[in-house]
Amino acid sequence: MSPTPIEPIDVDVVIVGAGLSGLRAAVDIHKCGLSYVILEAMDRVGGKTLSVAASPQGGVVDVGAAWINDTSQVEMYRLAKEFGFELIEQTATGLNLYQDSKQKTVSFPYSGMPFPLDDKQQAHLYEAFGHMAALVERSDSKLPWLGPDAKRLDVLTLAELGEKEIRGGISSVVLNVVSRACLGLESSEVGALPVIDYVNAGTGLENISSDLKDGAQYLRNSQAYRCKKVLLSVPSTLYPLIEFTPSLPATKEALSKSKLGYYSKTILVFEKPWWRDAGFSGSIASETGPIVFSRDTCVPDDKQYSITCFHVAEPGRQWSKLQADDRREAVLKQFRAMFNTVVDDVPEPINIIEKEWTKDLWARGAPSPVMGPGVLTSDAGKAVREPVGHINFIGTETSLVWKGYMEGAVQAGIKGAKEVIADLAE
Repeated sequence: MSPTPIEPIDVDVVIVGAGLSGLRAAVDIHKCGLSYVILEAMDRVGGKTLSVAASPQGGVVDVGAAWINDTSQVEMYRLAKEFGFELIEQTATGLNLYQDSKQKTVSFPYSGMPFPLDDKQQAHLYEAFGHMAALVERSDSKLPWLGPDAKRLDVLTLAELGEKEIRGGISSVVLNVVSRACLGLESSEVGALPVIDYVNAGTGLENISSDLKDGAQYLRNSQAYRCKKVLLSVPSTLYPLIEFTPSLPATKEALSKSKLGYYSKTILVFEKPWWRDAGFSGSIASETGPIVFSRDTCVPDDKQYSITCFHVAEPGRQWSKLQADDRREAVLKQFRAMFNTVVDDVPEPINIIEKEWTKDLWARGAPSPVMGPGVLTSDAGKAVREPVGHINFIGTETSLVWKGYMEGAVQAGIKGAKEVIADLAE
């Protein structure tokens, strides 16, 4: 006996992905009076945002995206205020710690740089930033493949750009620091042009069917949905996990070969903010890892005192190969070694929280996909935001502003909803 056919539920829009982009799109679609359903593979909403309890003392910590600003990230700031969140200003005072490739640790006043610079290095870096700023200024934010430097830059990795055009030295080191921190990838792994586009977007240095008679359809968990439009809020690197009928165009499929960074956190929660009392910012940086950089993430009103340690790019990948107990011990060993150079006693944390986004089945990395050399100026690069039949694509990697950030995700959701609403109004 053949199985009973599934009777599809009819809606105007199916939104795939309950991260910030999909949820924000749903708000506008709901306001417009269209029917919709949000489908999510995870057992929760929020995508790569996730808050968990910090310790018995109270408070929460963010194991996913955490930082916004109140000046240029207007949509995220508006959402934070709308839902009554208290925004904590990032601590930017005290001494930083830096560990070089030989594991020597030095302290220096908090600044925008992860390590101390002498006058000659500062001059070289300012020159390098000037060169990068000029490249960003000349690039096209909406059609980056049309910029005057696009073809030349798109054959280079970011590392090659540093060596060939910015004379290497300290600037190459800083470019790799930026690549690790922002993308979770080594500068040798990403294309120069996609990074220029990423900066230009506002970051700064400092089962789906389409083209069928009834429109797009989505099937999951023995339930079918029939709709007029699909909003797909899934990173391009996860497209192979979805069965498209007919298949996506080759240009879209090529995007699945973009790179997702290695980006993980270990959050050390303490009884008291002892580093503040000792005059330190809680910011550390290391060339070797496994902690590549850290930030003070305390919320004093909640008696939540923590330092969030980031494991990114190649040092993070190597750390990830260890067993769980060994990963934790490696973090504590490095953390103690660095702070023991400046304080007599490093207290034991009252809780340790770890999140590896690369090992999350429905994330597989963070923050968002980045193209390698030669892709952005190709037909594939131009297809990032292009609809395919009844499918529109959203998510932070499609955003024109703050690509890779929460703000970019929200902006992309707003834009995608507007497009779908307009199409359905015709």
